[in-house]
Amino acid sequence: MSPQECFLVAIIIDSISPRNVKKLVLTVAWRFLVWVLATGGVACLIGICHDARAAPVGAIVADKDELESYRNARSIVEWSASEVTRQMPELKGYDPSPSPEPLPLILRKVGENVDAFFRNFVNTASVEEIRQEWRRNNASGEDPGWGHNVGSGGDSNSAKFQYLLLANPGREGNGLREYRTDARGKPVSYAGEPRGFLLTSGFASLSVYFNLPHQAGSTFRYLGRKALDGRPAYLVAFAQHPEPGNVIGRFTAENQSVPILVQGVAWIDSASYEIVRLRTDLLAPQGEIYLQQLTTDTSFGEVRFKESPNAMLLPREVRVIVKFRDKTYRNDHRYSDYKLFRVEAEEKPTINPGGAKPD
Repeated sequence: MSPQECFLVAIIIDSISPRNVKKLVLTVAWRFLVWVLATGGVACLIGICHDARAAPVGAIVADKDELESYRNARSIVEWSASEVTRQMPELKGYDPSPSPEPLPLILRKVGENVDAFFRNFVNTASVEEIRQEWRRNNASGEDPGWGHNVGSGGDSNSAKFQYLLLANPGREGNGLREYRTDARGKPVSYAGEPRGFLLTSGFASLSVYFNLPHQAGSTFRYLGRKALDGRPAYLVAFAQHPEPGNVIGRFTAENQSVPILVQGVAWIDSASYEIVRLRTDLLAPQGEIYLQQLTTDTSFGEVRFKESPNAMLLPREVRVIVKFRDKTYRNDHRYSDYKLFRVEAEEKPTINPGGAKPD
């Protein structure tokens, strides 16, 4: 899809009752997934673009000099067990493994599952609820926490959208397009985001780091095991290599932009080899634009549709924490009521501003 506005006529099919059908008219003005921060009356793009179909070769333009800050990073694949639990408290109590023997099998099986996810993806719509908060860091630069009174030191906001996940046919690789609309099917304008908040996206595509073509771009380490919701899971850590071809995201604020490389850990169901939880963090802080932290913690749940034979692992809950300049931002996303979404016509030269159309 080109960046210009296009005209979409789509049908949402209820996963419980196929007769419950709505027609929506959507206008879409963005090709990339963006995060928008409105500050001082100026809308600033803060973008993490997970365009996985184009990655890893030439997906996002980055040169070697821009990656210098990542080259000496000491990542999770090098940490001791005590460092792992100190930096990621949610891993406390995990059963560490001294042997890397299971890793090749795990990576092959999870990679095959991730490849199948993108290859067989069917367009979906869901209800997205977002709780957005920000807090001003104290004099020492630390986040004072989320329990204190908001007052002049922070703010909060809640929003609800219809969230569309569309396959990207006709391009090499893997990837999804993601859009937000209101209840009437009208696109959400990022420029209208409340002042001072981040709007975050891109979670359904995060497993791309584990798909087979992308695995060469990271170092992986088998940490051990830890149960998740009562089910045994493998813990696999990863860290991207600081090379231009591995960059699939950029963080842009006002007139500055830096490439994003990440490290993280995946909880992989030991029976199905599906990623059921995935946390990513910056490979190294980006002092050039005062980006100290970018953490995304995504829990996935199995979704089944009567009209499709394949179950999909889709985001259920996501927490994003961004420490940028003198503020810490936290977004909590919840997704529910997944439905199939069928696109009848993808591009037409005119825009219909009227929103929803009757059946």
